[in-house]
Amino acid sequence: EYSPSDGYRFYRENLVHYYRNYNINLTPEEIIVTAGGSEAVLYAFMACLNPGDEIIVPEPAYANYMAFAISAGAIIRTIPSTMESGFALPAMEEFEKLINGRTKGILICNPNNPTGNLFDMNDLRHIIRSIPDKPILVDETYFEYSKVSLVKELGEFPNLIIIRSFSKAFAAAGLRFGYVVSSAENILQLRKVQTTFHTSLLVQAFALAILRNRESFLKIVSQTIAIRDELYHWLIGVEGISVKNSSTNFLTFSLGEQSSELFNHLITQGIALRDVGAHPVLKDHLRVTISCKEDVEAFKIALVKFLG
Repeated sequence: EYSPSDGYRFYRENLVHYYRNYNINLTPEEIIVTAGGSEAVLYAFMACLNPGDEIIVPEPAYANYMAFAISAGAIIRTIPSTMESGFALPAMEEFEKLINGRTKGILICNPNNPTGNLFDMNDLRHIIRSIPDKPILVDETYFEYSKVSLVKELGEFPNLIIIRSFSKAFAAAGLRFGYVVSSAENILQLRKVQTTFHTSLLVQAFALAILRNRESFLKIVSQTIAIRDELYHWLIGVEGISVKNSSTNFLTFSLGEQSSELFNHLITQGIALRDVGAHPVLKDHLRVTISCKEDVEAFKIALVKFLG
């Protein structure tokens, strides 16, 4: 049989049970299944935005947001955060400067990709309260690493739409499984723009197996956090490197003008980083993802070798 567009109820019920472990009470009607977090963002854009509408996004931001906006015929208006502030959310007054008759929402990634920082929750709440008539999309793809979420506050904020994914903490990027959590009324609007039969029974069965064995995955998440923190403190002690603290599974750092040369050197050592320097505020910055202790040790050895 074909899979229901919003996902099989038995799977959504298991997600409800998963959230109870965090003392969060949801219903299956407050969840909709998507093909990865990316599709969740796209459907949220399609449900909330008409062609020509605008959505405000703090920068630096996930590069694919722009592609999703183009697909929805919408326009992203960026609002810069600064390295000096630790990439904190700009003041509400800065958001208000960009709000006009075409503004239909705000999208915030928390923790943020590609900087890795976790925004102050009081700042987030202030933004949501200040714009109660517009949807606020919060991409919580890295939630399992930060342990911080607004899901508990859906009852207080009916304009809140939260995006989640199995790609990071559950190491299932190729599975393409994500979901949206919001009020039942908002979920109904998202169902109207979903393609039919977009997530197969097999994918949902795999996702269900992951949920039922979540303790094994979450144990690895805890190990990843410990390795990340150890690497962060090690990088702080390396002369010439500036590194940003993180609430994700990666660290963003810079070796100044040598970053590009380091990037290419590491490739020759079989180590692939992500160059995030396309964001002007992240010029000469690279991103290292934490996979396992052995890979991190190999990265450290190759870095020391490069520095001579």
